[in-house]
Amino acid sequence: MSKEAEFPRNRRWITLTAWLLAVLSLIWVVVVWSPAFIVNRAAAGEIWGWYWAVDVLASFASPSMVVLALVGVGIAVFRRRAPAVLVLLALIAVWLLPLSVARLGRADRDGRAFRVLTYNSWTGSKEVGAKEAMFRDADADVIAILEPSLALAERYVSGGGVLDGYSSGWKPSAAWGSCPFLMSRFEVEPHDTERGEALRIIRRRLWDHFYRLEIVRTPTGEVAFVQMHARSPRGRGRWRIGLDQLLEVADIVREIQAQTGLPIVVVGDFNSPPTGLRARAFARRSGLVRAKPAMLLAGSYPSWMPAGVSLAIDGVYASPSVRVVGWRALGSAGSDHRAVAIDLVVDQLDSGSEP
Repeated sequence: MSKEAEFPRNRRWITLTAWLLAVLSLIWVVVVWSPAFIVNRAAAGEIWGWYWAVDVLASFASPSMVVLALVGVGIAVFRRRAPAVLVLLALIAVWLLPLSVARLGRADRDGRAFRVLTYNSWTGSKEVGAKEAMFRDADADVIAILEPSLALAERYVSGGGVLDGYSSGWKPSAAWGSCPFLMSRFEVEPHDTERGEALRIIRRRLWDHFYRLEIVRTPTGEVAFVQMHARSPRGRGRWRIGLDQLLEVADIVREIQAQTGLPIVVVGDFNSPPTGLRARAFARRSGLVRAKPAMLLAGSYPSWMPAGVSLAIDGVYASPSVRVVGWRALGSAGSDHRAVAIDLVVDQLDSGSEP
Protein backbone atom coordinates (compact mmCIF):
# COMPACT_ATOMS: atom_id res chain seq x y z
CA MET A 1 0.00 0.00 0.00
CA SER A 2 1.35 3.40 -0.92
CA LYS A 3 1.99 6.14 1.60
CA GLU A 4 -0.51 8.31 -0.27
CA ALA A 5 -3.27 5.76 0.53
CA GLU A 6 -2.19 5.47 4.18
CA PHE A 7 -2.36 9.19 4.92
CA PRO A 8 -6.07 9.65 4.00
CA ARG A 9 -6.97 6.60 6.09
CA ASN A 10 -5.00 7.94 9.06
CA ARG A 11 -6.68 11.30 8.67
CA ARG A 12 -10.08 9.62 8.73
CA TRP A 13 -9.24 7.80 11.95
CA ILE A 14 -8.02 11.02 13.54
CA THR A 15 -11.21 12.81 12.49
CA LEU A 16 -13.46 10.00 13.78
CA THR A 17 -11.57 9.88 17.09
CA ALA A 18 -11.80 13.66 17.48
CA TRP A 19 -15.56 13.62 16.90
CA LEU A 20 -16.02 10.67 19.27
CA LEU A 21 -14.17 12.53 22.02
CA ALA A 22 -16.22 15.66 21.32
CA VAL A 23 -19.50 13.73 21.61
CA LEU A 24 -18.31 12.07 24.83
CA SER A 25 -17.42 15.51 26.21
CA LEU A 26 -20.97 16.73 25.54
CA ILE A 27 -22.42 13.61 27.19
CA TRP A 28 -20.18 14.33 30.17
CA VAL A 29 -21.69 17.81 30.45
CA VAL A 30 -25.15 16.23 30.67
CA VAL A 31 -23.91 13.87 33.42
CA VAL A 32 -22.35 16.55 35.64
CA TRP A 33 -25.26 18.97 35.22
CA SER A 34 -28.00 16.36 35.73
CA PRO A 35 -28.15 16.74 39.56
CA ALA A 36 -29.19 20.37 39.13
CA PHE A 37 -32.34 19.34 37.28
CA ILE A 38 -33.56 16.55 39.58
CA VAL A 39 -32.68 18.06 42.95
CA ASN A 40 -36.33 18.58 43.91
CA ARG A 41 -37.04 14.90 43.38
CA ALA A 42 -34.04 13.92 45.49
CA ALA A 43 -34.93 16.42 48.24
CA ALA A 44 -38.33 14.73 48.48
CA GLY A 45 -36.60 11.35 48.83
CA GLU A 46 -37.96 10.17 45.50
CA ILE A 47 -34.98 9.19 43.38
CA TRP A 48 -34.17 6.23 41.17
CA GLY A 49 -31.82 3.70 42.72
CA TRP A 50 -29.69 3.41 39.60
CA TYR A 51 -28.89 7.12 39.67
CA TRP A 52 -26.24 6.58 42.36
CA ALA A 53 -23.72 5.59 39.66
CA VAL A 54 -24.43 8.78 37.69
CA ASP A 55 -24.07 10.89 40.83
CA VAL A 56 -20.75 9.28 41.73
CA LEU A 57 -19.44 10.00 38.23
CA ALA A 58 -20.75 13.56 38.37
CA SER A 59 -18.78 14.10 41.59
CA PHE A 60 -15.60 14.15 39.51
CA ALA A 61 -16.61 17.28 37.61
CA SER A 62 -13.74 19.34 39.03
CA PRO A 63 -10.85 16.98 38.15
CA SER A 64 -12.48 16.27 34.77
CA MET A 65 -11.66 19.81 33.67
CA VAL A 66 -8.00 18.83 33.41
CA VAL A 67 -8.93 15.89 31.15
CA LEU A 68 -11.18 18.05 28.99
CA ALA A 69 -8.44 20.66 28.59
CA LEU A 70 -5.92 18.01 27.53
CA VAL A 71 -8.38 16.45 25.09
CA GLY A 72 -9.18 19.84 23.59
CA VAL A 73 -5.52 20.69 23.14
CA GLY A 74 -4.84 17.29 21.58
CA ILE A 75 -7.65 17.70 19.05
CA ALA A 76 -6.53 21.24 18.25
CA VAL A 77 -2.98 20.00 17.56
CA PHE A 78 -4.40 17.75 14.83
CA ARG A 79 -6.31 20.73 13.43
CA ARG A 80 -9.79 19.32 13.92
CA ARG A 81 -11.39 22.67 14.69
CA ALA A 82 -15.08 21.80 15.00
CA PRO A 83 -14.60 18.96 17.54
CA ALA A 84 -12.03 21.09 19.38
CA VAL A 85 -14.60 23.89 19.72
CA LEU A 86 -17.17 21.44 21.10
CA VAL A 87 -14.70 20.18 23.70
CA LEU A 88 -13.92 23.78 24.63
CA LEU A 89 -17.63 24.48 25.10
CA ALA A 90 -17.91 21.36 27.26
CA LEU A 91 -14.98 22.58 29.37
CA ILE A 92 -16.66 25.96 29.86
CA ALA A 93 -19.94 24.26 30.84
CA VAL A 94 -18.19 22.15 33.49
CA TRP A 95 -16.22 25.17 34.73
CA LEU A 96 -19.49 27.08 35.20
CA LEU A 97 -21.14 24.21 37.10
CA PRO A 98 -20.30 25.56 40.61
CA LEU A 99 -22.31 28.71 39.83
CA SER A 100 -25.46 26.57 39.87
CA VAL A 101 -25.12 26.12 43.65
CA ALA A 102 -25.94 28.96 46.05
CA ARG A 103 -23.05 29.99 48.30
CA LEU A 104 -22.91 31.99 51.50
CA GLY A 105 -22.25 35.70 51.09
CA ARG A 106 -18.73 37.02 51.62
CA ALA A 107 -17.56 39.28 54.45
CA ASP A 108 -14.38 41.18 55.25
CA ARG A 109 -12.18 39.93 58.06
CA ASP A 110 -12.78 41.69 61.36
CA GLY A 111 -12.87 40.98 65.08
CA ARG A 112 -16.23 39.25 64.83
CA ALA A 113 -14.98 36.36 62.68
CA PHE A 114 -14.41 32.92 64.13
CA ARG A 115 -12.67 29.92 62.59
CA VAL A 116 -14.12 26.43 62.20
CA LEU A 117 -11.92 23.43 61.44
CA THR A 118 -13.44 20.20 60.14
CA TYR A 119 -11.32 17.10 59.76
CA ASN A 120 -11.93 13.44 59.01
CA SER A 121 -8.96 12.09 60.94
CA TRP A 122 -9.22 8.42 59.82
CA THR A 123 -9.16 5.77 62.54
CA GLY A 124 -6.20 3.99 60.94
CA SER A 125 -3.90 7.01 61.26
CA LYS A 126 -1.53 6.99 64.21
CA GLU A 127 0.19 10.33 63.47
CA VAL A 128 -1.11 12.06 66.59
CA GLY A 129 1.81 14.49 66.73
CA ALA A 130 1.24 15.66 63.14
CA LYS A 131 -2.45 16.14 63.81
CA GLU A 132 -1.84 18.18 66.95
CA ALA A 133 0.70 20.33 65.10
CA MET A 134 -1.94 20.98 62.41
CA PHE A 135 -4.54 21.89 65.04
CA ARG A 136 -2.09 24.28 66.67
CA ASP A 137 -1.18 25.97 63.39
CA ALA A 138 -4.83 26.25 62.29
CA ASP A 139 -5.68 28.19 65.45
CA ALA A 140 -9.38 27.36 65.06
CA ASP A 141 -12.07 28.38 67.55
CA VAL A 142 -14.30 25.37 66.88
CA ILE A 143 -12.88 21.98 65.86
CA ALA A 144 -14.97 19.11 64.53
CA ILE A 145 -13.13 15.77 64.30
CA LEU A 146 -14.56 12.66 62.70
CA GLU A 147 -13.14 9.13 62.91
CA PRO A 148 -10.34 9.86 65.39
CA SER A 149 -7.98 6.99 66.11
CA LEU A 150 -8.00 5.53 69.60
CA ALA A 151 -4.65 7.23 70.26
CA LEU A 152 -6.03 10.67 69.31
CA ALA A 153 -9.19 10.05 71.35
CA GLU A 154 -7.09 9.10 74.37
CA ARG A 155 -5.00 12.26 74.00
CA TYR A 156 -8.15 14.40 74.06
CA VAL A 157 -9.99 12.56 76.84
CA SER A 158 -6.94 12.14 79.08
CA GLY A 159 -5.52 15.61 78.42
CA GLY A 160 -1.98 16.74 77.97
CA GLY A 161 -2.26 17.77 74.35
CA VAL A 162 -3.06 20.80 72.22
CA LEU A 163 -6.79 20.07 72.47
CA ASP A 164 -6.75 20.92 76.19
CA GLY A 165 -7.56 24.49 75.20
CA TYR A 166 -10.98 23.45 73.92
CA SER A 167 -13.98 22.91 76.12
CA SER A 168 -16.98 20.92 74.96
CA GLY A 169 -20.53 20.32 76.06
CA TRP A 170 -19.76 16.62 76.20
CA LYS A 171 -16.92 14.17 75.82
CA PRO A 172 -16.78 10.48 76.75
CA SER A 173 -15.49 9.41 80.14
CA ALA A 174 -13.31 6.84 78.38
CA ALA A 175 -11.69 7.08 74.97
CA TRP A 176 -12.92 5.04 72.05
CA GLY A 177 -11.98 5.18 68.41
CA SER A 178 -14.30 6.88 65.89
CA CYS A 179 -16.03 8.90 68.62
CA PRO A 180 -16.85 12.29 67.02
CA PHE A 181 -15.50 15.36 68.81
CA LEU A 182 -17.01 18.82 68.58
CA MET A 183 -14.79 21.17 70.58
CA SER A 184 -14.86 24.90 71.16
CA ARG A 185 -12.77 27.62 72.73
CA PHE A 186 -15.98 29.54 73.24
CA GLU A 187 -18.43 28.75 75.98
CA VAL A 188 -20.86 25.97 75.11
CA GLU A 189 -24.38 25.95 76.51
CA PRO A 190 -24.78 23.15 79.10
CA HIS A 191 -27.18 20.38 78.16
CA ASP A 192 -29.10 20.62 81.45
CA THR A 193 -30.54 24.09 80.80
CA GLU A 194 -34.19 24.59 79.94
CA ARG A 195 -33.39 24.85 76.24
CA GLY A 196 -30.98 21.94 76.50
CA GLU A 197 -33.77 19.79 77.86
CA ALA A 198 -36.00 20.87 74.98
CA LEU A 199 -33.28 19.77 72.56
CA ARG A 200 -32.71 16.43 74.31
CA ILE A 201 -34.81 14.40 71.87
CA ILE A 202 -33.11 16.06 68.90
CA ARG A 203 -29.70 15.27 70.37
CA ARG A 204 -30.80 11.67 70.83
CA ARG A 205 -31.92 11.40 67.22
CA LEU A 206 -28.61 12.85 66.03
CA TRP A 207 -26.60 10.57 68.29
CA ASP A 208 -28.31 7.54 66.71
CA HIS A 209 -25.98 8.33 63.79
CA PHE A 210 -23.12 9.51 66.06
CA TYR A 211 -23.84 13.14 65.13
CA ARG A 212 -23.50 16.03 67.57
CA LEU A 213 -25.37 19.21 68.46
CA GLU A 214 -23.89 22.01 70.56
CA ILE A 215 -24.99 25.61 71.14
CA VAL A 216 -21.79 27.64 70.90
CA ARG A 217 -21.61 31.22 72.18
CA THR A 218 -19.55 32.95 69.49
CA PRO A 219 -18.46 36.63 69.57
CA THR A 220 -21.55 37.59 67.59
CA GLY A 221 -24.07 35.48 69.46
CA GLU A 222 -25.17 31.89 69.90
CA VAL A 223 -24.89 29.49 67.00
CA ALA A 224 -26.27 25.94 66.81
CA PHE A 225 -23.49 23.65 65.56
CA VAL A 226 -24.40 20.26 64.13
CA GLN A 227 -21.66 17.77 63.31
CA MET A 228 -22.46 15.00 60.82
CA HIS A 229 -20.89 12.35 58.59
CA ALA A 230 -22.96 11.01 55.70
CA ARG A 231 -22.36 7.47 54.50
CA SER A 232 -19.95 7.23 51.57
CA PRO A 233 -21.46 6.48 48.13
CA ARG A 234 -19.45 3.29 47.56
CA GLY A 235 -22.37 1.26 46.29
CA ARG A 236 -26.05 1.76 45.62
CA GLY A 237 -27.16 0.89 49.16
CA ARG A 238 -24.60 3.09 50.89
CA TRP A 239 -25.39 5.97 48.54
CA ARG A 240 -29.08 5.72 49.42
CA ILE A 241 -28.37 5.49 53.15
CA GLY A 242 -26.20 8.60 52.90
CA LEU A 243 -28.98 10.47 51.11
CA ASP A 244 -31.49 9.42 53.79
CA GLN A 245 -29.09 10.60 56.51
CA LEU A 246 -28.68 13.98 54.85
CA LEU A 247 -32.43 14.41 54.43
CA GLU A 248 -33.07 13.42 58.06
CA VAL A 249 -30.50 15.96 59.28
CA ALA A 250 -32.09 18.56 56.99
CA ASP A 251 -35.41 18.02 58.76
CA ILE A 252 -33.70 18.16 62.16
CA VAL A 253 -32.03 21.43 61.17
CA ARG A 254 -35.45 22.95 60.53
CA GLU A 255 -36.64 21.71 63.93
CA ILE A 256 -33.63 23.24 65.68
CA GLN A 257 -34.25 26.52 63.90
CA ALA A 258 -37.92 26.48 64.86
CA GLN A 259 -37.13 25.73 68.53
CA THR A 260 -34.19 28.07 69.02
CA GLY A 261 -34.36 30.73 66.31
CA LEU A 262 -30.58 30.52 66.12
CA PRO A 263 -28.37 30.52 63.02
CA ILE A 264 -27.17 27.00 62.26
CA VAL A 265 -23.80 25.69 61.10
CA VAL A 266 -23.61 22.08 59.94
CA VAL A 267 -20.03 20.88 59.77
CA GLY A 268 -18.48 17.58 58.74
CA ASP A 269 -17.95 15.09 55.93
CA PHE A 270 -20.93 15.16 53.55
CA ASN A 271 -19.40 12.65 51.13
CA SER A 272 -20.83 14.72 48.30
CA PRO A 273 -19.35 17.83 46.65
CA PRO A 274 -21.55 20.95 46.51
CA THR A 275 -22.64 20.13 42.94
CA GLY A 276 -23.48 16.50 43.76
CA LEU A 277 -27.09 15.38 44.01
CA ARG A 278 -26.98 14.44 47.70
CA ALA A 279 -25.42 17.77 48.70
CA ARG A 280 -27.91 19.70 46.56
CA ALA A 281 -30.81 17.76 48.10
CA PHE A 282 -29.56 18.51 51.62
CA ALA A 283 -29.25 22.22 50.88
CA ARG A 284 -32.67 22.38 49.24
CA ARG A 285 -34.45 20.57 52.09
CA SER A 286 -32.61 22.24 54.98
CA GLY A 287 -32.52 25.80 53.63
CA LEU A 288 -28.81 25.98 54.43
CA VAL A 289 -26.14 27.28 52.05
CA ARG A 290 -22.66 25.94 51.28
CA ALA A 291 -19.72 27.94 52.63
CA LYS A 292 -17.11 27.05 49.99
CA PRO A 293 -16.67 29.90 47.45
CA ALA A 294 -17.99 28.86 44.05
CA MET A 295 -14.92 29.37 41.90
CA LEU A 296 -12.29 28.28 44.43
CA LEU A 297 -10.58 25.17 43.05
CA ALA A 298 -9.76 23.26 46.23
CA GLY A 299 -10.95 20.06 47.83
CA SER A 300 -10.34 17.73 50.74
CA TYR A 301 -10.52 14.18 49.35
CA PRO A 302 -8.50 12.19 48.53
CA SER A 303 -5.52 13.81 50.17
CA TRP A 304 -3.02 12.26 47.74
CA MET A 305 -4.49 14.26 44.85
CA PRO A 306 -3.57 17.94 44.35
CA ALA A 307 -6.02 20.10 46.30
CA GLY A 308 -7.07 21.92 43.14
CA VAL A 309 -8.58 18.80 41.59
CA SER A 310 -9.70 16.86 44.67
CA LEU A 311 -13.31 16.58 45.83
CA ALA A 312 -14.76 19.19 48.22
CA ILE A 313 -16.76 16.76 50.35
CA ASP A 314 -15.74 18.19 53.76
CA GLY A 315 -16.88 21.61 54.86
CA VAL A 316 -19.75 23.69 56.20
CA TYR A 317 -23.37 24.47 55.39
CA ALA A 318 -24.91 27.36 57.30
CA SER A 319 -27.92 29.63 57.62
CA PRO A 320 -27.95 32.48 55.06
CA SER A 321 -27.27 34.96 57.87
CA VAL A 322 -23.79 33.44 58.23
CA ARG A 323 -21.13 34.83 55.90
CA VAL A 324 -17.73 33.55 54.81
CA VAL A 325 -14.49 35.41 55.47
CA GLY A 326 -12.13 32.66 54.28
CA TRP A 327 -12.00 29.02 53.17
CA ARG A 328 -8.86 26.91 52.76
CA ALA A 329 -7.79 23.29 52.62
CA LEU A 330 -5.00 22.35 55.05
CA GLY A 331 -2.78 19.30 55.34
CA SER A 332 -3.89 15.71 55.86
CA ALA A 333 -1.62 14.78 58.81
CA GLY A 334 -1.81 11.10 57.89
CA SER A 335 -5.46 10.97 56.87
CA ASP A 336 -7.01 10.29 53.47
CA HIS A 337 -8.84 13.63 53.95
CA ARG A 338 -7.43 17.12 54.20
CA ALA A 339 -8.63 19.30 57.04
CA VAL A 340 -10.61 22.39 56.02
CA ALA A 341 -10.55 25.73 57.85
CA ILE A 342 -13.48 28.11 57.33
CA ASP A 343 -13.66 31.63 58.75
CA LEU A 344 -17.23 32.74 59.40
CA VAL A 345 -19.10 35.72 60.75
CA VAL A 346 -22.74 35.85 61.82
CA ASP A 347 -24.64 38.86 60.50
CA GLN A 348 -28.32 38.74 61.35
CA LEU A 349 -28.93 41.91 59.34
CA ASP A 350 -27.78 40.35 56.07
CA SER A 351 -29.42 37.11 55.07
CA GLY A 352 -28.51 37.21 51.41
CA SER A 353 -26.44 34.61 49.58
CA GLU A 354 -24.40 34.75 46.44
CA PRO A 355 -24.09 32.18 43.65
